[in-house]
Amino acid sequence: MSTPSRTSNVQPSGSAIHAESSPSGSGIQSGATPSTYPTGMDHGESTHISALSSSSFLQSPSSRVQPFSQITQPTRTSQPPAADPARRRRTPTLYMLLSTGALIMVMAGILVAYFLIGPGATVERRAQNAVKSFMTAYAKGDADKVRSYLVDNNQQDRSLIVNAVLKASATRASISNIIVPSVAPGEPLHFAVQYTIGDQPALLVITARPNGLITKLEPALTPVNLKAFHGLPVTIDGVRPATDMPLLPPGTYTVGIDTEYHTVTPDRLTFTSAVAETAGLKPNLSEAGVAAFRATLRKTVADCLAAKTLVSACGLTISPSNEQGTATAQEGSVERTMNQEAQNTLNNVSFAPSPDNPAIVSTSGPLGVVQYDFGCVIDGQQKRCHMSNGSGPQLRKASIIMTKSPLVVIWS
Repeated sequence: MSTPSRTSNVQPSGSAIHAESSPSGSGIQSGATPSTYPTGMDHGESTHISALSSSSFLQSPSSRVQPFSQITQPTRTSQPPAADPARRRRTPTLYMLLSTGALIMVMAGILVAYFLIGPGATVERRAQNAVKSFMTAYAKGDADKVRSYLVDNNQQDRSLIVNAVLKASATRASISNIIVPSVAPGEPLHFAVQYTIGDQPALLVITARPNGLITKLEPALTPVNLKAFHGLPVTIDGVRPATDMPLLPPGTYTVGIDTEYHTVTPDRLTFTSAVAETAGLKPNLSEAGVAAFRATLRKTVADCLAAKTLVSACGLTISPSNEQGTATAQEGSVERTMNQEAQNTLNNVSFAPSPDNPAIVSTSGPLGVVQYDFGCVIDGQQKRCHMSNGSGPQLRKASIIMTKSPLVVIWS
């Protein structure tokens, strides 16, 4: 079946093109070429469109049709989407589950703390926990916490258990691989703690002393024998102990003497058990100490030789008369001398700290021969008397207390 077409009458130029009116009675006039009926449109419709012009519409203002692009759409107020009722039902349930889970975890933590470290823990468990905390503080060099665990004992010298000493030791050789054993119920609370100091295995036996919920500890601290430094300002990592037998936990420490005239060789002390081998630690004079001793000795002897009096501070005193009483020495006439050989002997004399009191350094061996020449009266006549070849008083042992200033020679 063919598609019916509609026709429009084309008028000569200047005449209007009339389109059949639509049912509404309005007509659209245009100067454009008329278009054919669109395919598929029902020809029974009463509206015939001759042409549409984009330039103008020939209706009255009241009936003018606006282009689609200029039609203003009504403004819609934006509304939030309605909440999902199922979601509203799920949210409180989720919150309730999370809250219940958190509460269970808190209660579980409280119960664990109660039975592991709190009042609910056994005596053995609390003692083991105290030992673990003690060892952790010891490894960190936290002397304050270490001391807080120690049983009170005024008989022990704990003056070196301070942060400066423990931290220096832990830095020098770290404490690690700590193993704190458990103790069976009813057994003595003795813990043989194994660990390493640097790369060396170490052992520290710790006895726990529970008192209610508080547990104090008695570790087998090591006595460090410093009696070889008696009289000297000995230090351990810069700290002076209160006695010559201080206590320390195993570790690596540096021994020193707080004076420029002494030194320690070797100066490193390491022990990994309850015994510290200090026999090898010996105080010695430093280079400055050796130079100071020799200079003080030479000056003292030179002053003694220069004195003209019968009495000498160096022990070189001449008796006013001989044993027979036949000769008398004249005051202010004494000349004491040492030849070059004697001077060399004095300059090279050996000396060392005293074993019992290393602060005192003493000579060993001869100091050189002193010769005398002085005025004397024999049988009423003025003469010069001589004492040579060691026949007169001689220099004896010379000692200096190297910790006192100024340095003074003490003659034996």
